Amino acid sequence: MVPFRSIFALLAIAACGSPADGPGPVRIYVAASAGDAVQAALHTCAAPPPDGAVVVPASSARLARQIEHGAPADLFISASAEWMDHLADRGQVEASSRRVLMGNSLVVVASTHDASPLVLSTGAPLTHRLGTGRLAVGDPEHVPAGRYAREAFENLGLWADVAPRLAPAADVRAALMLVERGEAPLGVVYASDAEASDRVAVVAAVPADAHTPIEYPLAIVAGRADRPGVQDSADCLWSAAAQQVFAARGFEGP
Repeated sequence: MVPFRSIFALLAIAACGSPADGPGPVRIYVAASAGDAVQAALHTCAAPPPDGAVVVPASSARLARQIEHGAPADLFISASAEWMDHLADRGQVEASSRRVLMGNSLVVVASTHDASPLVLSTGAPLTHRLGTGRLAVGDPEHVPAGRYAREAFENLGLWADVAPRLAPAADVRAALMLVERGEAPLGVVYASDAEASDRVAVVAAVPADAHTPIEYPLAIVAGRADRPGVQDSADCLWSAAAQQVFAARGFEGP
C-alpha cells in the first residue's frame, strides 16, 4: 500500500526547501473534486513511490498559482484544460507528459430530505426551488466547476436569474458541503462529488452539450520527471486499475 502523508507534511517539506530532485514523497497537486479518487487509485500501484506520496487537493486555480510561484509539486491534475494551459504557456509542465486522465459531468444536488426532481430549462422553477436560499457553486471567477456551471446556465437561458442567487465557494467540495450542511438548498457539483456523499441527492443532470467537455488533464511539473517515483505514479494513474477506481467513484473515461 502506498504510504500517504497529510497536507501538513507537504507544508513542512516546502518550509525546509526540499530540492526538486532530492529524496522525499511524490507530491501530487490535484483538483479538489478528484483528490479522494486519486488517493484511492494510487493504492493500485504495482510499484509505489519509494518515499510514498502526498496528495494535495484544492481548487485547480489555487494549485496552478502555487506551482507558478515555485511550490514543490511533482504532478498536477487540473479539473480543466484552462489551468493546465496556464502552466504550459509558462513552460512549467512537461508538455510530452500531458494526458487527459478522466472526465466528469455536472449535476444539481439537494438535501436527501428534499430530493424531488428539477427540470433545467428556460422558465424552469429553479429560483422558486431556492426560496430565500442560494445556489452553492464553485466560484465562477476561478473554480472550473463554477465556470462550467456558468457556461451551462448561460446556454440554458438561466444565468440572469441565478447569478444574483449564488453562494460561491472556494472549490467544488466546499460547494457540496454547503448543501450537505443545509446552508444552501441546491448546489451544482460534479457527478463524482454527488456519488461521494450520502447526504445529497441528484435532482437534475446538467446537459453535457450546454458546456465545454469536463476533462482532467495530468502532467508532470517541469524539472520533476527524474525524481524517483514521479513517472511511475503518473503511469499508475493512467493504468486500467486506476481507471476502474475512477469509474467506481463517478468519473468518466478520458
